[in-house]
Amino acid sequence: MKESIRANLKMIEDNLDTFNAHALKFIDKKEVKKYISIWRWYVSHDYFNEKHPKPEGLCSNPPLGWLDAQLKGMTVPLSRDIGRCMEPVVSSSLMMEHSAHRIRNALTGIYRYISPEDMTKHQEDTYKIKVLDKLDAKKRAEYEQARRDKLTAEKNKKTPEQIQKIADAYLKEKNKQRKELATRREHDRAESLKRYDEETRRLKRGN
Repeated sequence: MKESIRANLKMIEDNLDTFNAHALKFIDKKEVKKYISIWRWYVSHDYFNEKHPKPEGLCSNPPLGWLDAQLKGMTVPLSRDIGRCMEPVVSSSLMMEHSAHRIRNALTGIYRYISPEDMTKHQEDTYKIKVLDKLDAKKRAEYEQARRDKLTAEKNKKTPEQIQKIADAYLKEKNKQRKELATRREHDRAESLKRYDEETRRLKRGN
């Protein structure tokens, strides 16, 4: 796998100087050479050089299988994109632009890897912040509102039947919210597992 990655890096490097002027509007030769150097170091040592450290945050060290798949091309083979950028006559400026961007994105992708485990945890944390915490706040607000309603009812000398009706309505709404929350959790859990399975199958295909 390392040899496959090195061979594709060499293919980019050997042909970079023959890229036509239109392709070079979208890909910088100096930047490409820098990333080729980063890739070669990482492939040889299995960690990032201190000159180009691992990115902060959610991203982490990518496995070689993932890197190999990224460099070969997820939708279009790398060799085809390189060949298009070398065309002496531009047959399609848009397709050439896409090819240049794919080459650049493949190289810079070494800093964008997120493991399935980290992605799942990030999704769960995001869901908690965006959904669960908001639901908790909503529940607290509804509880306070129900308490105030009860005090108002007592102040206005509502009958026990009226008070019970208010309480029943509140309980019904609360149970409804619980069911909705359970459904959302199950849906998000299924989505996370689906994404993990898809990523795993894709990595296996790349190997």
